[in-house]
Amino acid sequence: MFTMGDLFGAGLHTMSSGISSFFLAMAMNPVAQKRAQAEIDLVCSNSQRLPGFADRSALPYVEALVREVLRWGAITPLGLPHRFTEDETYKGLMIQKNMHVFANIGAISFDPESYPEPEVFRPERYLGANPQPDPRKFVFGYGRRLCPGNALAEQTMFIVIASTLATFDICAREGEQYGIARTDGVIAHNKPFHVDIIVRSPVAKDLILAV
Repeated sequence: MFTMGDLFGAGLHTMSSGISSFFLAMAMNPVAQKRAQAEIDLVCSNSQRLPGFADRSALPYVEALVREVLRWGAITPLGLPHRFTEDETYKGLMIQKNMHVFANIGAISFDPESYPEPEVFRPERYLGANPQPDPRKFVFGYGRRLCPGNALAEQTMFIVIASTLATFDICAREGEQYGIARTDGVIAHNKPFHVDIIVRSPVAKDLILAV
């Protein structure tokens, strides 16, 4: 019971942070939003149906957008502590056995050598002949402390993002100032912001009501 409670609680806070970052990113990047919607419309016959998990391979830009949300959103900037099981030297620094260390996931996510202009939300990073590093390799942690729900989290992010883009336009609210501003803590949340969410079409409204 307590294990399931821990899994639910951890997933609830992390997923809410990631989905919040998605809404913020769409308000700040309408071009990326429109490109993802055009891809969904093509695959789903102009949104005559909602996208499903079987459509993932046919939605490469939406897949890239999910990856960029995970990188740009930096849900767990420091991850969880790891204990060294033996002495290790890293770049001249001696790390002794049993010492606890944190991996700076936030810094890795915004490393300009790996991700040029890291503050810019750019799904195209992961497309083309020379894609930038896949953030899924580090945003969920490492080794034995790897997030046990990483596959579920990634799939949930995909279906929420794809379904939302298929049916809604996420628009910047007039007068609202947007930027990357997050809370401190193990799980970082976006500070409050406002967007306008508009149903895309009568067909989209019917899909929402049917669900």
